[in-house]
Amino acid sequence: NYATSILTKTRDNLVTTSGEYDSSGIYAAWKAFDFNYALEQAWIHTNSVIAGWLAYEFKLAKVINQYIIVRTYQNTLSNMPRDWTFEGWTGSAWVVLHTVTSNTALSYTGTFTNTVAYKKYRINITTNNGGSYTSIGDMHFQNVGDRNTPSARILNYISN
Repeated sequence: NYATSILTKTRDNLVTTSGEYDSSGIYAAWKAFDFNYALEQAWIHTNSVIAGWLAYEFKLAKVINQYIIVRTYQNTLSNMPRDWTFEGWTGSAWVVLHTVTSNTALSYTGTFTNTVAYKKYRINITTNNGGSYTSIGDMHFQNVGDRNTPSARILNYISN
């Protein structure tokens, strides 16, 4: 099983969200994409708000057919997304690529069929598992089945 993870460490303006816990940047949206799932390295949505979205925009369009979300190291299941859609942006509308309902796992891998390269992808969360806020410790996007990848490692990082 070959895979290419095409998300690199970022602190640029390619990450957008519907909300962040505070303005100090402790739980900034980009931290969901920094390959570190410690509590202070996570995205936490606005306090007392459980629905929201988190998006990443690549410099060039990419075909994504798998994503992984991981809870923050110190948070419980209650703050993990439970129901959501994973979507690609056409430039004028969001297209639902994958739908999840009733997730109760502390990490989740979503695999789906997709052959369209989108420049922007997002997780659009409708509810969590009962917590007072929603958080994601880490999130990866991948292209599973890319046999041009020199390694079969599930997270073979390449530059975007």
